Amino acid sequence: MQSAVLVSTPPLAFAVGDRVRSPSRPDWGAGRVTRAAAAGRIGVLFREAGELTLSLAHAKLEWLGDGERSDAWLERLSLAPVAPGAAHVSPRAAMARFLEAYPDGFRDERYRSGERAALESAQAILREALSRDALRTAVRGRRWGPCCAAATRALSVAKIVSPADAALLRQALATPSARGPFVTALNELFHGRQPAVARFERFAGALEAIGAPRWGLVTFFGFARCPEQHMFLRQGETPLAASALRFDLGFRPEPNAATYARLLELALCLEAELGALGPEDRFDLQALLRSIARGA
Repeated sequence: MQSAVLVSTPPLAFAVGDRVRSPSRPDWGAGRVTRAAAAGRIGVLFREAGELTLSLAHAKLEWLGDGERSDAWLERLSLAPVAPGAAHVSPRAAMARFLEAYPDGFRDERYRSGERAALESAQAILREALSRDALRTAVRGRRWGPCCAAATRALSVAKIVSPADAALLRQALATPSARGPFVTALNELFHGRQPAVARFERFAGALEAIGAPRWGLVTFFGFARCPEQHMFLRQGETPLAASALRFDLGFRPEPNAATYARLLELALCLEAELGALGPEDRFDLQALLRSIARGA
């Protein structure tokens, strides 16, 4: 393995994106240059410490050689601030914060009964009342009412979609002509063979057509029923947590496939980072993101 090289070249030799570390502050972790050196100072985004402006005369940065193992999490972080002024939170710090609230982590009884239980109850409703057979029968027989009722009941039980958004969907489904497209779209979301992002995009289009294009509604049903595949995006909270992590969702207020694809990428990255906590599924990731947003 190639060792790090102590900086002995002029400061301007550093380029944006270079991988570095500070030997005097190993607790900062690996970093990437965010602003090239100017007037003897340089900007570096460190895995644990966030973005710092350092004096090259005192920091004595080292390059990380090409032969050293790359840091998959750090490589995915935005070199530009996602939300200027947002406090930086690393996955390690986020886990520590979560463990302060729930000492047994995702197995903590207070967490499971206070946050996770509601999602599991909603999942049970969706998996039973909107199973493959139930939805197939509804589509063939054009019996939309029971499926719509089960979907709105799951919304009420989970308590993660805003009351205003939940009311918007109920209002939309009060129109008989909206029920068929909604149930058909649910069937494709749950049981379609396309990749998750493609199914999300079709479901988002269906909700837009019936007048309910909200991030909470578009992401709730896939997430609640299949938390191994999907993620939930709460407008405000989820982008705030991602910004604190320095992960750019490319967020836009209107539901879109590009932002959702980035959200799924964030989920995959966090799953790789949270091995010590052992998340059961993305219900647990959602709880972690909520914890980050609350502390941001």
